[in-house]
Amino acid sequence: MKKLFVIVLSLMLCIGLSACTKSNEKEDKETEKKTESKETEKKTESKEEQKKQITKSVIDGDTITNEALGFTMTLPEDWSFASKKELKLIFGQAAEIVDDADVTEAMEEGDIIPILVSSEFPLGEVENSNTNINAFTMKSPLSAKSVAKATEATVDSSKEMESTTEVINGNEFYTLATSSTDLQQKQYFIKKDGYIICITSTFYDEAGKATTEKSIQTIQIEE
Repeated sequence: MKKLFVIVLSLMLCIGLSACTKSNEKEDKETEKKTESKETEKKTESKEEQKKQITKSVIDGDTITNEALGFTMTLPEDWSFASKKELKLIFGQAAEIVDDADVTEAMEEGDIIPILVSSEFPLGEVENSNTNINAFTMKSPLSAKSVAKATEATVDSSKEMESTTEVINGNEFYTLATSSTDLQQKQYFIKKDGYIICITSTFYDEAGKATTEKSIQTIQIEE
């Protein structure tokens, strides 16, 4: 389970820094699994349907909604959203950087599901200064607090760090802020229906910080 937290932090950091310029097509692989009973079959179908619904996010103007998670967020006007194809590529690149079979399996099994990557400039247009917000959800039996605390333990000791809680529109998030000479990032963790929702803002100056914080304050998580 400890490895899971390394995965979370690594994905958050890598996705926040990713710049997408071209894609690699990969064929989807389907596997057949035998079940021992109809009850197990139904549970499997139910879980798969839940994952399928979570992958469906709708973008309307500057607002993104994920109905299955009850998640809504409004991004800055004129920011770019990664397409589904770009999301898959970005998360794939992050998984390659982490370079772990468990990460790849979690991605393929749908236990780590991309929600959004939105940035000030189109992905790949600028280097090292593209203020952005990304979000994904991860299946976990643990609480958001436990994931945040364990993730905190993996942070590079050379970085300044602050962990706390923050209430946004009636929902309590566990947060972890890290900073270095080059950039600052802040992670938000909350649990919904067995999934940890992980949101990361990446910014490079006070203007970027103010912009991302304004968007973070629009997050709604409905019961």
